[in-house]
Amino acid sequence: MRSVARAEVLTAVGELLQAAETLEATEIDRLNSPGLVEPGLVVWVRSWLARARLWTQLGETARAIASYETFLRWWGEADGIAAAEVRQARLELGRLRDAPR
Repeated sequence: MRSVARAEVLTAVGELLQAAETLEATEIDRLNSPGLVEPGLVVWVRSWLARARLWTQLGETARAIASYETFLRWWGEADGIAAAEVRQARLELGRLRDAPR
């Protein structure tokens, strides 16, 4: 979770590429004990949405699309509070796919 926090700080200070690369290095096998109640899993899944948005801002469309797709693969059927994030991610992904390249 430290790497995700580090990426958030980097984003806040405008270091978008460094933030995106930090998130790219954050993989699920680095979590202590992944499970549905492990908060690290939620942070890791949400990092894919953050990656997608960073790659979009950096003009890396293919990487952004892949990150949105990974996020939706993990949380595509989410309900409750997470459902709003999923809806927003689908809208952003749709706009990205429809944009001229």
